[in-house]
Amino acid sequence: MLNTDLLNIVYKTNQNFVLAIYKKIYNVEVSEDIKRFIINIKYVSIGIIISTFFSFLFNILSGRIFGPSEYGKFGLIQSTAMFLQIPMTFGIPTAMVKYASEKEDIYRQKTVISTSYMLVIICVLFFTIIYTVYSKQISERFSVSEDSFKLAIILALFSIFSLVTTNTLRSVNEIKKYSKIKSIYGLLELLPLILFIYLTYISHTSIIYSILISNAILGLLTLPIITKYIAFKFELTWAKILMIFSLYTAISDVSYIIYTNIDQLLINKYMLIENVGIYNAYLYSSINVVTIIIGIISTVFLPAVSKYKDKTSIFKRLHKLIPYIIVLGIPFILIIEFIILKIYGKGYPFNFLLAFLFGTASVMSIWYALYASILTSAGIRGAKINFIGTITIAIVNIILDICLIPKLGLDGTMIATTFGYCCGIGIVWLCINPLKITNYINGSVAKIHSKDSLEKGGKQ
Repeated sequence: MLNTDLLNIVYKTNQNFVLAIYKKIYNVEVSEDIKRFIINIKYVSIGIIISTFFSFLFNILSGRIFGPSEYGKFGLIQSTAMFLQIPMTFGIPTAMVKYASEKEDIYRQKTVISTSYMLVIICVLFFTIIYTVYSKQISERFSVSEDSFKLAIILALFSIFSLVTTNTLRSVNEIKKYSKIKSIYGLLELLPLILFIYLTYISHTSIIYSILISNAILGLLTLPIITKYIAFKFELTWAKILMIFSLYTAISDVSYIIYTNIDQLLINKYMLIENVGIYNAYLYSSINVVTIIIGIISTVFLPAVSKYKDKTSIFKRLHKLIPYIIVLGIPFILIIEFIILKIYGKGYPFNFLLAFLFGTASVMSIWYALYASILTSAGIRGAKINFIGTITIAIVNIILDICLIPKLGLDGTMIATTFGYCCGIGIVWLCINPLKITNYINGSVAKIHSKDSLEKGGKQ
């Protein structure tokens, strides 16, 4: 009882601290919506931080015990699985969250979720057959063995199962339950890995099998909670809306996966597999740490912001927050990198320049991710702008990777990534501010939502 009271005091203190910071930055009273948003952030933070602790141990054990070579092979399979996953989901889980969370109408939520599930199943079945039949040809394109490619297909399937089921909780604003489910993910990864190590099964496949087990259990635990929202119904009107929105989301996802995973594939092409392992260690200690923070915010942010038609004030508040993120973010990431790389061991030396480049790219990724969340919540027109931004990042990143990795090695990869984010942010800024500040203040951003004429045809 004492422990519970102590936790409540700590949570309440942190919540009040965040509210005080908000009032200090924006000089306004905190609304009930903001309070609700921060409370939901608190729930998600608890779950993801617990999960991250165990995932941290999982990655440290994998890196130290299996070494840069086997850890690098794991990284390649994971990156390949991320690529394969895109057409298998086609961005539909994101569309499901956006449209199901807009209104707390169980009939609408049930229709959107059920239609989304059927669309995902069709895509998964179709592309699994394609990947299996042409596994030899596709694996050559990814520069991985056929066995590794087949393992990547399985990893993609299990990841989709976990993704779709847990995203359903977000769709119906069950943030507390989502937090509880996500909190055990890292532990479910770690326990099988420890067993494999105990059995002296020291191979990159041990890491993959541990993730498969974790995703399977997570999806199965979520299913009983969401069954009331799943039915054998398919509504064509919603299918059209979801597919049009998902088209831009899917292309954006392709671009995102490219610029977050192409580095490993090109490092493997121009350098050694050990360099992929070192890159993964730096990635995990910087951008992946930031991804956790982004994940916490986005989990609550998208359903919350989707309810507001006018995005102008949200963009204004974001732009006021950006300088704080940059000034405080880079030093924070550098400290985290130093600590985590020391834990990884001697095989992963700390290089200040490389760490600084990863830190800068991490901060830029936060900036763009916040833009992307707001744009996604704005519907089809917002998804189009996000699509342009992510395409820009991917193209710039690939071109610079090819030019810089052979000359600068790992430093070149992060210079390419950082410059890519800068270009993507610039493109989004131009799209939401066609006449710069004047139109911005006059509320031009609000038009993003109002022109989504097709969405009005959906069932309310």
